[in-house]
Amino acid sequence: MRKASFHHTAVIIGCTLAAACVRKDNLIVWKSELKSPNGAWVAIAETIQNGGLGSGNIYTAVYLKTAASKRPAMEVLGLDCQGPVPHAYVLDNVANRGGTIDLAMQWITPSHLLVTYKGQPNIQFQAVRLGGIEITLKDLAQGGR
Repeated sequence: MRKASFHHTAVIIGCTLAAACVRKDNLIVWKSELKSPNGAWVAIAETIQNGGLGSGNIYTAVYLKTAASKRPAMEVLGLDCQGPVPHAYVLDNVANRGGTIDLAMQWITPSHLLVTYKGQPNIQFQAVRLGGIEITLKDLAQGGR
């Protein structure tokens, strides 16, 4: 009886550790990159689908980084999104394009990034400026172009 109990505990600990070690890259279901017109900046958007008991969610983020820098990109926008993802748990830039909210990025000028979306995501974080770059967020479902 004790041996079975030990085995059961070992399996639970192993599964918990494996779940805790899932890399963010393995959760990305959509990713897009867009260089600024002058090539100085890169805007990166990605949608992460995380599943689990009570922890499942879909999160879309936009990051900015200078093209020449080796530093990690800085998050400038974070959105909790509604599901489902068209092609669940798989990086698929065609089926999952725009996450679940038709997110799109467009450089209006070399220093102005426009991010558009449709739907009703919960905006968790929004920066309006980073390193001289203006970031505008627009809901196309609310009468946008």
